[in-house]
Amino acid sequence: MGKEYVVTFFGYSGDPVDTIDFDTGRDTNKQFELVANTIARMSKNRNPSLNVLPAIQSWNYWRILRGATDDLRGLGGPDARIKELHICCHGGTSMLSLAMDFQKGDRIRKRAMAFNARARAVGNDQALLEAFDAEDAWITGTLSVLPMKNGGPDYEHKRWKANEQLSSMFAPGAYIHIWGCNPGAVHAKFGQLPESRHYDREVDAYLKRFGWHQTHPGIARDIAIQLGVPVTAARLLPRKHSGGLEFWVSQGGAIVKTETRRRYGEPMWLWAIRNSEWMTYNHRGDPEPTVRIFDMHKAPHEVAGGKPPTWFTSLYR
Repeated sequence: MGKEYVVTFFGYSGDPVDTIDFDTGRDTNKQFELVANTIARMSKNRNPSLNVLPAIQSWNYWRILRGATDDLRGLGGPDARIKELHICCHGGTSMLSLAMDFQKGDRIRKRAMAFNARARAVGNDQALLEAFDAEDAWITGTLSVLPMKNGGPDYEHKRWKANEQLSSMFAPGAYIHIWGCNPGAVHAKFGQLPESRHYDREVDAYLKRFGWHQTHPGIARDIAIQLGVPVTAARLLPRKHSGGLEFWVSQGGAIVKTETRRRYGEPMWLWAIRNSEWMTYNHRGDPEPTVRIFDMHKAPHEVAGGKPPTWFTSLYR
């Protein structure tokens, strides 16, 4: 049995102030990084036998695939395995947005326009596969919409190889936790809401292509099914129209919400708001009766949305 690791990733904050060049430096807003470091420390406190890698900043889903395989095996040897994978990022029902709102959304608009033009030239099916390869986000379908060749699976394609490698990296009893807004929805919703202040016709058409007029599982369920590992994530409560997670920090002995742009240190947490709830999906995509956080299985009332519970924040010490 090889060493078992806690692996944490964090995405770009989406902060419009002091934006840096893509993939060339560190995010000026440290909130996601602070959450990743906090979560890793709490997990280690729960299970001291686990090994903890430094948090990895991820700009796209390929970095998660590579960082959770090549980097880990390079450090821990060929038998190294992931016991916990934590991803701290913006999210939605259909994707983990690791570079959300970069360049105030201008970057994705330019990419959307290019892919929409490509779709008109080569057809939607080919454009869809190319979009999956180039997309920053980890989207429902990333692990299942895979390239074919000569009427069968193209097992030599990088996406087939990366998916197989990632699946083999999880230890028995492993789990994944997504610390982001609404990836725990039962079904994925592609595209943008017309009333959204971020709505753009080109981006909307680009995002809808990933759904391709079919019903898909939400991103957390999709990952659980494709990797065969339980996934914990937040989802919007029924009949609620907005939800997600909020940042919390320890200040003067009290746990309080963060203020925009204020400089903070550890510990910092993300927790579901009152309009959302935590869910854990098993390898079949079915909701579990309890919610897994680290090596614990909590009843729904113990992980209710709102202020993070004391049993949770006290794990940081």
